[in-house]
Amino acid sequence: MAAHETAPRSGDGPHGAPCARKGSGGFAGNVLALSGGAVAAQALTVASAPVVSRLFAPEAFGVAAVFASAVALLLGAGCLRYELAIPLPARDEDAAGLFALCCLVVLAVAGLVGVGVWLGGPAALRAIGAEELVPLRGGVPVAVFLMGMALPLRFWSTRQRQFRRLAAVRVASAVVAVGLTLGLGFAGFRSGGHLVAARVAGFAATFALLGWWCWRSDARFLARHVSLGGLRRLARRYAKFPLVSSWASFLNIASRNLPALMLVAFFGVATAGFYGRAWLLLMLPMELVGRSIGQVFFQRAAAERAAGGALGGLAERVSVRLVGVSVLPALVVALIGPELFVVVCGPRWAEAGVYARILSPVLLAVGVCSPMSTLTSVLERQGAGLAATGFLCGARVAALVVGGAVLGDARWTVGLFSIAGVVGYLGFYGYLLRAAGGSARRVGAATLRSLAYAVPTLAVGAAARWVLGCAAWQVVVCVAVASVSYWVLAVRDDAAARALVSRATGSVRAAWRMARSG
Repeated sequence: MAAHETAPRSGDGPHGAPCARKGSGGFAGNVLALSGGAVAAQALTVASAPVVSRLFAPEAFGVAAVFASAVALLLGAGCLRYELAIPLPARDEDAAGLFALCCLVVLAVAGLVGVGVWLGGPAALRAIGAEELVPLRGGVPVAVFLMGMALPLRFWSTRQRQFRRLAAVRVASAVVAVGLTLGLGFAGFRSGGHLVAARVAGFAATFALLGWWCWRSDARFLARHVSLGGLRRLARRYAKFPLVSSWASFLNIASRNLPALMLVAFFGVATAGFYGRAWLLLMLPMELVGRSIGQVFFQRAAAERAAGGALGGLAERVSVRLVGVSVLPALVVALIGPELFVVVCGPRWAEAGVYARILSPVLLAVGVCSPMSTLTSVLERQGAGLAATGFLCGARVAALVVGGAVLGDARWTVGLFSIAGVVGYLGFYGYLLRAAGGSARRVGAATLRSLAYAVPTLAVGAAARWVLGCAAWQVVVCVAVASVSYWVLAVRDDAAARALVSRATGSVRAAWRMARSG
C-alpha cells in the first residue's frame, strides 16, 4: 500500500480491537526519551570501561571485535530491510503483515547462516588469522537470530511511538551485557570468548523484553491480520527494500566492520583490539543518540510524507541540532584522544586513543549523517542510497588495502579509512538534504556557530596539555569543566532544549519542595 493512502486504521473496521495504544509526545520529548535511554546505556559502558579495560587484554577485545564484525556482516541480510517499511503504511494491518514477513525472513537467514558457519567457518577464520574464533562459531547464528528478531520488534514499537519502551530495553540490555562482563572478569574468565558470551547475552535481553511486550499487547492483533496472500502483496509492494536497500545496508555494514577483520589479517588481534575499543567508546555514544533522533525523525518524516507535507524544514531543524551535539565531542577527541583513553582505560590503551584521534572527523560525520539516512526510505530513494553506500564501501576497502598491504602501517590505515568515511558520509548527507527540500546554508551557519562556541573549551585543553604540562587526568578534568560553557550556549540557542531544561528544572524544584514539606 502506498504511503499516501488514507485507509482506515486498525480498530475502525469490522475487526474491532485495535493494536496497542500508541504513545504520545512531541519530537523533542520523544528524542529525550530515546536519547535518555541511550545515554544511560552508554553511561554504563563508559562507567565500566576503566574496570573492563583493565580486566581484559587488547587481544581479548580483538577477538570480540572480529566476532561482532562477522555477526554484523551476516546480519546485513537480516530482514532484507523490510523492517524499515513497518512505519510507512497508513493501515496498522499492513504494518502487521510486514512485521510477520520480517520474522519469517530472519528465521530463514539464521538457518542459512548456521549451516554456512558450521561448514565453512573454520577455514574462513583461519584464513584471516582469527583461529581463536573457531570454537565460538556456534554463537554466530544465535547472535544473528537474536539481533535479527529485535529489528522488526524495534520498528513496530517505533510505529506505535513507544519510545520509552525502547529506551528501557536499551538500558536493560546494557545492564545485562556490562554486568555479565564484569562478573566474568572478576571471576577470572577473561578471554575473548567470555566477552563474546556477555555481548550475546545482551542481544538476548533485547529480544526477550521487546518480544514479551509485543506478545502481551499486540499478539492477537498481529495474528488476526496476517495472511499468506497479504504477505505476498506486501513483499511486492515494498520490493525496493530487499532489492535495493538491503544491498545498501550490507555495503554500509561491510564498510564499517571490515576494518576489524582486515586489521586482524594485516596486523594481528591486538591492533584489532585497539581499533575496536577506540571505535566502540568513540562512536557508540554518538550512534546511540543519533539512532534515537533517527527513529523519532523517521516516524515524524514518514507521517509528514503520508500527509503530503514538506520535509525540508524538518530536515534542517534536525540537522542543526545534530551539529550542536556532534561538534564539541569530535573536537575534544581530536585534541586529547590519547589522554582520554589513558585515563579511562589505562596506560596500555594509549594507542587506542591515537586511533580515536584519527577517527574523530568520522565522529562528527556519523553524528550528523546517520539519523538523516532514514530519508532514503521515507523518500523511496533506495537507489541513491545504494550508490552512495557502494562508493563509501569501495573507498573504505581501498583505504584499508592501501594502508595494510602497501604502506604496512596501522595508523596510516586507520587514517585513510577515516578520510574515506568523512567524504562518503558528508557527500550523501548533502544529497539527502537537497532531496528533502532543505538548504545547507542554515546548517553551515549552525556549524560555524558551534565551532565558535567550542573555542574556549579547546583553548583550555590546549593550555593544560602543552603550556602547563598537566597530567592526563588533569587535562581531562580541565576540558570537562570548560565544556560547560559550550553546552550552556548550545541550549540557549535551541528553544526546544530550553523548554526541556526548564521542565526538568521545574520537576527538580517541585520534588525538593515536596521533600521539604514532607
